[in-house]
Amino acid sequence: MSCRKNVFLALTIGVCAIYGFAEPPGNTVQVNISELTRKAREGDIKAQNRLGCAYMAGDGVTKDTAKAVKWMRKAAEKGFAGAQCNLGVAYILGEGVTKDAAKAFEWFMKAAEQGHAGAQFHTGFLYLNGEGVAKDAIQAVVWYRKAAEQGSAGAQCGLGRCYLRGEGVGKDLAKATECWKRAAEQGDAEGQYYLGGSYFIDKVDVTDEEEQEGVAWIRKSAEQGYSTAQYFLGMAYYEGTGISQDDVQAYKWLSLAATTNQDAAKVRDSLAQELTPAQIAEAQRLLPSSVSKSLATMPKPTKTTEPVSKEKDAVPRLGNTPGANIRWW
Repeated sequence: MSCRKNVFLALTIGVCAIYGFAEPPGNTVQVNISELTRKAREGDIKAQNRLGCAYMAGDGVTKDTAKAVKWMRKAAEKGFAGAQCNLGVAYILGEGVTKDAAKAFEWFMKAAEQGHAGAQFHTGFLYLNGEGVAKDAIQAVVWYRKAAEQGSAGAQCGLGRCYLRGEGVGKDLAKATECWKRAAEQGDAEGQYYLGGSYFIDKVDVTDEEEQEGVAWIRKSAEQGYSTAQYFLGMAYYEGTGISQDDVQAYKWLSLAATTNQDAAKVRDSLAQELTPAQIAEAQRLLPSSVSKSLATMPKPTKTTEPVSKEKDAVPRLGNTPGANIRWW
């Protein structure tokens, strides 16, 4: 194990929701807008919902969020669960309507009661955070569990966080890890990150094998672009935790994380002070051109006597993913 090894993982779990508009499978096929519009006007609720999705995404038609909501609402008012979930998302994000968490909750609940997994996940999230409804961790767990049992990776991650924190359920790291594993095995980047982190949570002494397994899962997440995992992986390479120590790889992964994470940028800039110009050039060659070009135009960090911190307050924290990721169900 590297002499630079240090226990840097004091993990806490943040809460993040992924809001997305629901659409039937096969959404990669180009939309026939004329045919879809004809069916929607004839009252076909699936066509109304799909046409709303097309307007929301600008898929085969000029993006128009107001028209999107109009068509989604028609289907939602007729009881179509996918459209009800979509309308809830629109109210949460303020797409085509004024933001209104209470109305979002109302529409999510309508769809959730029909068994829509995405709506059940969103309902759980709103209950957990007291958005649009009184905070109720027990109800959050109820709805997360319903969605998780249907295979919702977001709900599996959320339920795992509840088990870790003891929110709405008793604390149980084993059950939390089980939830994250189910999400990770679906290829979900958030689940892969949480599962990787579970090898380090509440452990004073982590074996080499546990470190390697944990970092392997975090790498899977980082390779999918999950920013916090990229930060974590960069630190792992810097310290030689669960992986061979490599400053060039550390700089690369910290640079990728730094596109959305200011803390990662600070650590990378501190690391740059320890590297030779050749090492930095090598790391930049490994980066996507958009990232390496931005680095080339940045002023070089001022030399300081401060090394890269390996203390736990400099650690990338589990969770806290920036932004909402819009996706089709």
